[in-house]
This record gives sequence, structure tokens and C-alpha cells, in this order.
Amino acid sequence: MLSHVTFTGWDDRTNIGDLGLLCRDQRPASIEIAVLLSLDRVGEERYPGFESAAEILRTAKYAGQRIAVHACGRAARELLLHHTLGPELRPLLEAAERVQVNVPETLWDDARPRYRFAHELAAAIERPVIVQVRDPEGWPERVEGVQYLFDRSAGRGQVAEQVPPLTTFSVGYAGGLGPDNAHTFLDKLRPMSRVQPIAPIAPIWIDMKNGIRETSPRTKMDIPPWSYVSVTKCAQVMDAVRWALM
Repeated sequence: MLSHVTFTGWDDRTNIGDLGLLCRDQRPASIEIAVLLSLDRVGEERYPGFESAAEILRTAKYAGQRIAVHACGRAARELLLHHTLGPELRPLLEAAERVQVNVPETLWDDARPRYRFAHELAAAIERPVIVQVRDPEGWPERVEGVQYLFDRSAGRGQVAEQVPPLTTFSVGYAGGLGPDNAHTFLDKLRPMSRVQPIAPIAPIWIDMKNGIRETSPRTKMDIPPWSYVSVTKCAQVMDAVRWALM
């Protein structure tokens, strides 16, 4: 049922040693470590600097886990429309096994077929390209090289009341998931897999960002609290979904 879990949002405050332990403690390829790439927010929470991003991806890959980059804002549009990124981001793109493009739904309105830009990007970089889907009524048609991630909340960490069903090609689910509800969410999907379509149900993945973060304690009044990906919460997620991993 579940191919892997994607943990997104690692940044400059990531403890590389702890990340390495998390990746080595889990079954190979059961985790995907994803970094957010931006041309405008480098060094902010969730958006690592280029050197930090490279080290994060390298650590996960060395431990036998999957790695991905999620391009945001201007970086995503440059990739989709021109298949280019600056020299700082290009090595990260080339290292990743999958590339997600986080763009507004309106970007797809002018494309015919709807996900033509993503299909052309996948062919150009020879990697799957992930696009977000927000309509719970159903998945788009299968497009070569394109994978779909249902995220009704568009990264705001809100759990969707309704989700698209499992399908015959690999899809992902996101939105408000974390150690407290990952098991329940997958258990809710399980009855769908018993309804046999013409072709077998494909494996899925789940992606989480907000639900695996912790906030640092305030140590000085003039230094605001900051958040970071908690490897403890990631490990708790893996314990909760181990029964579903293929």
C-alpha cells in the first residue's frame, strides 16, 4: 500500500548527525527526504541554503533513502516554463530523484493538456515531476512523467475532510499529517484498496511538513522562537505506518 513517507522542510538548522541516524535506522527507500528550493527565501525556516540542502540530500542518499527537491515560487515557474535554474540550484536538481513544483492552480489553466508543462519538464530532466492536486473529486488523467500529490490545504497543514480514492498509478497524499494521525489516515484509505479496479491499485506515498516540526524554547527575549524538523516526530511517524509499508 505505502511505498514511502516524504519528510519535507529541512533547513539550515537541521542536525545532520540526527538526520543520518534517522535514515540509517529505517528500511532503505522507506523515507524520502525533500528540501524546499526558493530563489527568494534562501536561509529562512524551511528553505535551506544551497550548501545545507546539498548536505541534507547527500546524507539521506548515502543512508539508502530517497531524495527529492520541491521547487517553490519563482524557481518552480522557471523550471516549468524554461527548464532552467541558476548554477547554485542546478546541482540540487541533478541530485534529486524526483522534483515537485509548487505553483498556483492558475498556472495550469492556460496549458492544454492541463499538465503539459510538467510533462515536458519531466522529459527534459529525465525525472518524475510531482504536481499538487486540490480537487477531492478525483485524480487527473495519467500523464507520462507526472505524479500527483493531493494537498487540499496547499501546504498550510490542514487535514482534508475528503480525499481522492486510490488509483492504478502512484499518487501521494498530504495535508495536516503527522505522528498523531498518519496511522488513522492510512487506515481510512485501506477499505478503498479492497475495491478491485480493472488494474491493481498502485502504491501511494504520504508527505508531511508542518506536522513534523517542533518549536525551539525561547532562550533570550530578543531572539524569537524558531521551528525545525523533529527527527523524533519523523521516527514516530515511521513507527505508526510500518504496518502499511510494502
